[in-house]
Amino acid sequence: MKKLIRIISVLSLCLIQSIMMVMAQTSVVRGKVISSTDKLPMVGLTVVEKSTDNRVVGGALTNLDGEFVLKIMNTNNRLEFSYIGFKSEIRSLKSSTEFNVV
Repeated sequence: MKKLIRIISVLSLCLIQSIMMVMAQTSVVRGKVISSTDKLPMVGLTVVEKSTDNRVVGGALTNLDGEFVLKIMNTNNRLEFSYIGFKSEIRSLKSSTEFNVV
């Protein structure tokens, strides 16, 4: 009887750990942002993940090549691209995991 309880306990712990690992997984979104006027990379552009209720969940800045990498929490969220002097653009995360914004 004790052996059976021990086996059930170990299996239960393994199951709980597996569930926690699956729930903790995040997706990675990457992309490149270039200016539509002069085709140069937009350095320091803000990329923000916003939830469905418009809360900021995470964010990143573009590097010297206009590239960004962002770990996202939920594919139902949206990405907002903003830069001083430019109109912000919002993209759905459901459409892709790779973005090229002009």
